[in-house]
Amino acid sequence: MFKRTVVIGCGGIFSQLWPLLGKFSSLHPAAPKELLLVDKDRFSMSNLERQDMRPEDAGRSKAELFAERLKYRHSNLDVKAVAEFVTAANAAKIIPDRSLVFSAVDNHATRKVLSEHARTLRDIVIISGMNYETGGASSVYAVLEGKEASQRLEHVYDEIANPKDKNPGDVPCADLENQPGGEQQAITNAFAAIFMNHFFVKMLGEIPKGPEALAALLGHETEICFEGGKIFRSCSYKRISAPVLQEVPQAASGYELLKQDLDNRQFPTF
Repeated sequence: MFKRTVVIGCGGIFSQLWPLLGKFSSLHPAAPKELLLVDKDRFSMSNLERQDMRPEDAGRSKAELFAERLKYRHSNLDVKAVAEFVTAANAAKIIPDRSLVFSAVDNHATRKVLSEHARTLRDIVIISGMNYETGGASSVYAVLEGKEASQRLEHVYDEIANPKDKNPGDVPCADLENQPGGEQQAITNAFAAIFMNHFFVKMLGEIPKGPEALAALLGHETEICFEGGKIFRSCSYKRISAPVLQEVPQAASGYELLKQDLDNRQFPTF
């Protein structure tokens, strides 16, 4: 089984994700009980509309505040906060082997760092959430038994392969407040978080042994895309060399997909 869950980025997506992640981590017998929250950012009043904060939380560490909340709600979890940005220099210290990683960052440079670091490990799964004002995607990238078991995000998104933004860990502190961020809304943060949790639950249990085992576990579905509240594409990689993405011919609402998943799978009851 995976030893720990590591969350990179505690902003908009994680504001929607943390209640689900906390409950599943606490109650699911196969979920890692060690949870690491990683983010150097602090809450500001500009986050009030979209992130899970109160006005009096302005100036507080995002990672530390969410760690306190998770500890309070779920005493059986070992929750720690790391007030750092993940860079190529510290990724090995923060993300060891046999980690389930949530990439909830808002920049492509960090997504590329996470992907590159994954290929130095034997067993790791990265569940990524990306969103903009009206849509986004949640996806799985895995390295199993030292080999890539699904298609890396750089092969799907050119903006990750060649990021135009900067890793916040490589930006001087005085310039961080001027660092551009993607336009987002709480509703698209919520969609990304729901589908990330969907992938998380599927990954609980024994670590898959190779790409075929991963494909069977995920039903050949390693990415869910959404736009304007509709799921418009489910991308399936049966092999990491798959040259094209397969489209779902019939659109469905996020509610319909989740209801079908809940009907067909045994989730913990809260």
